[in-house]
Amino acid sequence: MDDSEGGRLMMMYGLRDISKEFRNSEGNVVARGCDDVSLEISQGEFLAVTGESGSGKSTLLSMLGFLATPEPVPGKGQFLFHVDGTEVDLADALREGIGSASLSALRANHVGFVFQNFHLLNHLTGTANVELGLRFTAKGRDDVDDPAEVLAFLGMGGLSGKKVRDLSGGQKQRISVARALVKRPAVILADEPTGNLDTANKCLVLASLLIANKLYGATVILVTHEIEHPPRVADRSIVMRDGKITEEKALAPVIRREKNDNVLSLAQRIADDCYPHVADQLKWD
Repeated sequence: MDDSEGGRLMMMYGLRDISKEFRNSEGNVVARGCDDVSLEISQGEFLAVTGESGSGKSTLLSMLGFLATPEPVPGKGQFLFHVDGTEVDLADALREGIGSASLSALRANHVGFVFQNFHLLNHLTGTANVELGLRFTAKGRDDVDDPAEVLAFLGMGGLSGKKVRDLSGGQKQRISVARALVKRPAVILADEPTGNLDTANKCLVLASLLIANKLYGATVILVTHEIEHPPRVADRSIVMRDGKITEEKALAPVIRREKNDNVLSLAQRIADDCYPHVADQLKWD
């Protein structure tokens, strides 16, 4: 992931003075989800975005995933996205809105999403849900992964044929990670993916995201309330408050993927480090 000049990581996102205003029916600004946010995110980085409810975390993530556009548009800000060695200036597409052909193509080909509430189809199997991650991408077969292989790599091979309605919450979330990963996206955006999970499944989901980042090379942006734990796996963290980035910190992550790690062994190390008082009592599924 190094560029050719000095080993510096290449930029994936470049935001400068980006805001998102929310207006009432009369057109008056009633809130700012993001307020003149400036942020660079490097390719291959694991970034944790923390803050209290209403701080602007999810609004920022929605804009990074091209599910929301800055407001006002056009504004004074700049929104750049780098993919496949090309810098994309999104000014024109952002003016057209989230339904524009260019933004839709970027989402379909380069962005994977993991949501707190899974957004899976319960009547389908795990494999069939992961296959949905390929439905809208224009990538060819050689540029995506086999759904069953991704599930197996994330420790879900034995459950891939089960209907999602019969799985636990943690198993569902790991299927969501596989669905995001199967198209080999440039970036995975995870919005509170461990918020509804017990301790063991939190560790399994964090391990899955860490493997997506370190082995598959996807940039991972994790939104979370859990301020204590992301520094154990993330390369950098930012804290948001009232729509602004109030703190930014480079980290030296304690938990790293070792050569022979699988999801379970990595999750167990995360548990030992983050939850030492209950780690030996956890049940893994």
